[in-house]
Amino acid sequence: MSILIFMTESTESTAGPGFLHDRRPACLSTFRKLLLGLLSVANFIVLVSCNEVPEGKAPQDDAATGYETSGHFPPESEWMDLGAVLLAGEPGEWDHFLWGGFAAAILKKDRSYFLYYQGADSYRYAFDETVCGRAIGVATSSDGIHFEKYAGNPVIAWAPNRECEEGAASLALATGRNGDILAFYGANTALDSTQVNTDIRLARSGDGLHFRDDGIVLAHDDSSVWGAGDELFPITAVQINDTWLLYYLPNMQGFSGKLGVAWGETPFRLQQSSPVRNGNGDTVRMWGTGSYVKPVTDRDALILFNNRQDRLQAWSISADSPGQLGDALHGFSLDDTAHAIVLLDRARNTWLLYYQTGDAYRIRVAPYGRPDLTGPLSPAGVNARRVGATRIELSWHAATDPETGVAAYNVYRNSQLVGTVTATVFTDAVYEYSAASYEVAAVNLHGTEGPKTTPVTVPPAPPPVEAAAKGTDQDK
Repeated sequence: MSILIFMTESTESTAGPGFLHDRRPACLSTFRKLLLGLLSVANFIVLVSCNEVPEGKAPQDDAATGYETSGHFPPESEWMDLGAVLLAGEPGEWDHFLWGGFAAAILKKDRSYFLYYQGADSYRYAFDETVCGRAIGVATSSDGIHFEKYAGNPVIAWAPNRECEEGAASLALATGRNGDILAFYGANTALDSTQVNTDIRLARSGDGLHFRDDGIVLAHDDSSVWGAGDELFPITAVQINDTWLLYYLPNMQGFSGKLGVAWGETPFRLQQSSPVRNGNGDTVRMWGTGSYVKPVTDRDALILFNNRQDRLQAWSISADSPGQLGDALHGFSLDDTAHAIVLLDRARNTWLLYYQTGDAYRIRVAPYGRPDLTGPLSPAGVNARRVGATRIELSWHAATDPETGVAAYNVYRNSQLVGTVTATVFTDAVYEYSAASYEVAAVNLHGTEGPKTTPVTVPPAPPPVEAAAKGTDQDK
């Protein structure tokens, strides 16, 4: 069986307040490339959707249209940015800093999405200038876009000596065949106030929220483990047939920044390990996060984010030789990103890319196979009211889209697009003495806009009382 490894490395958001849309599938890649240069100037998200493909057809391989599902990973031109889905905590909260390691993972269990992320509560300026109190938390969602942080965060923590640099510093997530969530995490343990070593521990959960620690699976001082001696950071894991594969990053002199893999029959018995080499026989350079996906039934994929190279890259490998990569297959650059993780949501025929930049996690989405060209239903219950002379507040009920789901809402004033939001509220700034007519349209995850709502009109603001009084005096 063959496996794909996608190595990722960094990206700057091009998100903005609006979506533009076209409706011909041939325009999908070309149109987005054309408008990409406008994003930094015009602050718009470009959504290109098309409708030459018959509505309601399931995704399938089709060389004539260019849409395929057999191992295809979308090129950069097919991804669209939907903005922030999770923000850093306030000062003093456990996740005020969203960095400090490689702990980022996304999975879908039943109909819920679980976004696991790195957090730290404070910053140490002395010695090496780093964050303190590293831990792993989770945010959940019913649609993969609107996330809510779990009130019981963090869900994985490690601080046996209560030193600054101790903590859960990296994460490799997998789902067992019994449905349990397995979290391999890098556990920083202090040697003194400035030095740590890192073992790989395993924690398990049935609900994704409450984890039980099962102990060490790879020890930093086990000489039989490739790259052991100081720190071992797990970044992604998968079970292929009867073999468990755990990819990790050793941080030991001579090994740091290189990719390793351990494997065995169970997650507790990873008895073999080796460097991961490319087709030239060189050890793969890697420093970042990872994900596992299965594009088709007979192919697996690993997506790795290398934040030192700023590039997403794919290789084929054989499951019989976990430490050997084949030829590079596909890749593109992702700038200014610390973490990036990918989920293939087969039920919605959509790729979801979550990436952390600055104080937020953001999301990009792309079609899996043919785009969903049937727009969402029109939102109901649109209400618009003037709040002060120059502000109008709008609200509406959530729309539905049975194929891929609703990604955002376009808001129109007097037939002109004035903004795009993922929430069901919008505030508009207007000239105080003008009337305004509003329409709202939902947009699905593949960029197809549905019908607009019936216009709702807001009358102009009444003139100030003083002005009315002066006019009366002049009449006299």
